[in-house]
Amino acid sequence: MLLPGQQILYNISDQVPIRRRRFLRSLSIILTAAVGTSRTMSTHNNSANAPQTFDFSDNTQVNFELHGRGARTLVMLHGFGASLETWRDVEPALAEHFKLYLIDLKGHGLSSRPRDNHYSIKNQAEIVGSFILKKQLRNVVLVGHSYG
Repeated sequence: MLLPGQQILYNISDQVPIRRRRFLRSLSIILTAAVGTSRTMSTHNNSANAPQTFDFSDNTQVNFELHGRGARTLVMLHGFGASLETWRDVEPALAEHFKLYLIDLKGHGLSSRPRDNHYSIKNQAEIVGSFILKKQLRNVVLVGHSYG
């Protein structure tokens, strides 16, 4: 589910599967090239790296981390069976130029695992959409890997 004004720029799931390391390296190169056209200067903010929690509902709390302070915001969504740790290799380089929200999807990483059977892609998209609205994020780029 896309929020008003959002669009899918590239859907990697339409392509031949790529190994995780190759995918992350390619992502890093692409985003680094995009940074070359940006005039935004930012610094990496280590004090914001501590895990935080977003309360989606009474039984669903979503773990996330905030890194960087760029003008452009990236919301990073990991793949199935993974966690926000997926992005650990590229996070330092990206945080130099972007504000990053690394999210543990419901049932993954440190996020809650309620026994409510609401784990579909649609359910996850509703949580991510709610997160974006609650945090009042603007000019968001969603970066997903596999299930993300």
